[in-house]
Amino acid sequence: MLASPDGTSFRVERIVGAAIPAAFTFNPVDSRLWYGELENGRIFSEGRERWDFAVSTGGESGLESVTISADGRYLVVYLSVPKGDPQDPKSDGGEGLASRVVRLTIASDGSLADPRTILEVPSTGIHNAGSVAFGPEGALYVNIGDNGDFGESQDLGSPFGKILRITPDGAPEPGNPFTGRDGADARVWAYGIRNTTAFTWLADGRMIGADNGDTGDDEVNRIVAGANYGWPPATPPRPGDTAPLRVFPMTIAPAGIAPQPGFSGEGDVLLCGFVSRRMLLVDLDDPASSPLEIVDGCSLRVVLAPDGTIAFSNEDGVWRLRPGE
Repeated sequence: MLASPDGTSFRVERIVGAAIPAAFTFNPVDSRLWYGELENGRIFSEGRERWDFAVSTGGESGLESVTISADGRYLVVYLSVPKGDPQDPKSDGGEGLASRVVRLTIASDGSLADPRTILEVPSTGIHNAGSVAFGPEGALYVNIGDNGDFGESQDLGSPFGKILRITPDGAPEPGNPFTGRDGADARVWAYGIRNTTAFTWLADGRMIGADNGDTGDDEVNRIVAGANYGWPPATPPRPGDTAPLRVFPMTIAPAGIAPQPGFSGEGDVLLCGFVSRRMLLVDLDDPASSPLEIVDGCSLRVVLAPDGTIAFSNEDGVWRLRPGE
């Protein structure tokens, strides 16, 4: 039995066993769990395999993120596509060709249909990790690392080192900050990012992202329209670069971030790290405070489930922190 920061006891229980389910989400309509396995590209719900993508693996590649629209109509996937035939699951593990965002329609029986590529960029296999999530207003947010090229993050005409904001069809979402600027990609929402692999929204509407730093210096940032998050660093610093809310001098390798579920006391977000393998409760308003350890073993995603419990994943499956007795 474990205890939360406010003294509430809880236990860890496995929801489902899976092979590296780096991608998982809950359908907002019926609360059903959907998850994807990183290295073999398979997507499951209700114990059934629903789709099998061919994926490249190694480095930061694979099936990395899934999200579902608020109406339950679309499942959107971020994955690394291998060279060869990307429609052939036997291509799994091949050298990376591209990072791709694919939209599929969820049928009433839970099957998936009508795959449509709505975004695709070349991939080097490093800093190509990414996440997808629908924001509170219904827009689709996509983060893409700098693809191993530092200069891309400051180039507004490039999708690399950015958080993009698009429609479910892949078009720039109206109201994006660089729409109409000469040479800028109208899909860009925020830039100057190294390798953000996780973002979320708090109850008050703030968007929070976690960026993997260079030799430590992992960051937690408040993501706002048009902001520059300063990668790569410049000497002297660029005017207007947005400072992080928190910096971790040690390497955590943030892989998942979620709103905290209502523990009393301080703390705004839960953060899980691929290297640290811990779930931390992080106070965004007090940079000097030490994060509180919640549980070991959270190395991939963390999600606030529809029933208010905390769900997280590691190499062995998807787990839940459930209040104890």
